[in-house]
Amino acid sequence: MAEKTAKKVEAPERIVLNFNGLLQKFEEERGKLASYDQRRQNVEKVILDASAALAALEGIEKVEKGEKILVPVGSGVYIEAAADDLKNVKTALTADYVLETSLAQAKKTLNERIASFSKTLQRLSGHEQRSLQNLRSME
Repeated sequence: MAEKTAKKVEAPERIVLNFNGLLQKFEEERGKLASYDQRRQNVEKVILDASAALAALEGIEKVEKGEKILVPVGSGVYIEAAADDLKNVKTALTADYVLETSLAQAKKTLNERIASFSKTLQRLSGHEQRSLQNLRSME
């Protein structure tokens, strides 16, 4: 029987770019790195917000019914409120819809969000490292 041999395609040992081509690739890589950096900052903010909400829920679990608490309304402004229903919280689904969920379910959702975004953060970190390596090799 005749054996077929596949042609082996070898990668070129050397690729030659002119200065303008290299400069264009360098700028593209810098753009990617800036994009990864912005996305990383956004993901870190989501993780920080979810962690703060989780800490607040854990604090609320320790409050007794009728006890006064401070509720942040934004920009360093707080209102004083009396704790009434400590088993349920309101969770925003979108800007216009709020869902009542149990405190335990809200904590579970926040933990899942933190875990998911932490994985995204790790992937972004890997992309950033590759972009940095590419930039260094082009320099």
